Amino acid sequence: MSNETLLHNMKLLWTRILQVHRSRSIVLSAQSLSDLLGNRCARLIFGQSCTQNVNHFKNSVSHVANAIGECFTKQCNGIAVQRLRRASQIVDLYKRLYGEIMMIKFVDRIRGSFLRNKSLFVLLSAAFFSWDDKRVTDEELKGFEDEMVAVQGLVHQPPETRIQDCCEWETVIDKQHLKVWRRPIQDSYTYQYRVYGSFTDIPARAFYNTQVDLSYRKQWDRLTIDIRVVDQDRESDSEVVYWQMKYPYPMYSRDYVYVRRYKVDHQNKMLLITNRAVEHPMCPVNDNFVRVSTYMSTMVIHPHSSFDENGFDYCMTYFDDPQAAFPSPAYNWMARTGVPDFVEKLHKAAQFMHELTVKKQKSSSVPEQESDGTFSYPGSQYA
Repeated sequence: MSNETLLHNMKLLWTRILQVHRSRSIVLSAQSLSDLLGNRCARLIFGQSCTQNVNHFKNSVSHVANAIGECFTKQCNGIAVQRLRRASQIVDLYKRLYGEIMMIKFVDRIRGSFLRNKSLFVLLSAAFFSWDDKRVTDEELKGFEDEMVAVQGLVHQPPETRIQDCCEWETVIDKQHLKVWRRPIQDSYTYQYRVYGSFTDIPARAFYNTQVDLSYRKQWDRLTIDIRVVDQDRESDSEVVYWQMKYPYPMYSRDYVYVRRYKVDHQNKMLLITNRAVEHPMCPVNDNFVRVSTYMSTMVIHPHSSFDENGFDYCMTYFDDPQAAFPSPAYNWMARTGVPDFVEKLHKAAQFMHELTVKKQKSSSVPEQESDGTFSYPGSQYA
């Protein structure tokens, strides 16, 4: 039926309805007119067997809708299966690349992230940071202890017979309780510095704790803007630290990302702390800071008698490249004076910590017990 024919029939139908109701003197309401017109239109469209044809039409529409829904469901199931298969392939790929142990760590980090409410980006970044070649090993710590013993033997030799590593090291400061040497870094204008000294007014434990406790450093080191642990390795007790350091205006401040490990060696009666620069995905380069990518520092502390009695020797080896356009004489002067100044600030901070600890022990009715491996004072984040 064409559109013109349909419109013509509708017009005739409407005219017929009005004639019939006028002859019967019936007033049509809007609702009754709509119902009547609807029934007449339905009969005009579906014929005299209107009810039967309408039911057939409804059944056809329902059948078509069910068929469309079934096809849609199958399509969704197909997409879901495809996504799951792709995820499984990705897991197999990373398992081949990083090994099964890394995948187990990844799953553990996912579970822990929901408990700690960390972002997915941070989770993925930390999960695929490989500790295999980043952690500080026991062999490295043993090498630092051997270096401390060698320097102690060197210091106690007479000056005329003193030979320092085949004359690689140049004497910068030679005092009774403070000695500083340096040697050039190959293909660089910077130097590696070695500091050897001793203190008799504080115990080794206080000197060690002052360096281990990062939260305390924010108080005694005015150049530290922020310093915090961002990742940890339970296997070796190593950790990744992010450190922001203030530089004088108008230079940009520096930031460091480094692996740190500290250890108490009861057998050899030594305390060890070592740091070295590393790249970590949780610490991207910040435009507000200059990233120092060349950095290494070790500290070995050897008490004269015990960890809690006053008196100890220490040996610190240090170098970094601040990536600043300093003239060589200016940089050498800052490094020569900066390292001893840092040690003196560290000494004063350790004195303050030790005095507080002694006062707390005297005011407490219960004697304070020694802490285990970390030697942390009460209230420290490492206790």
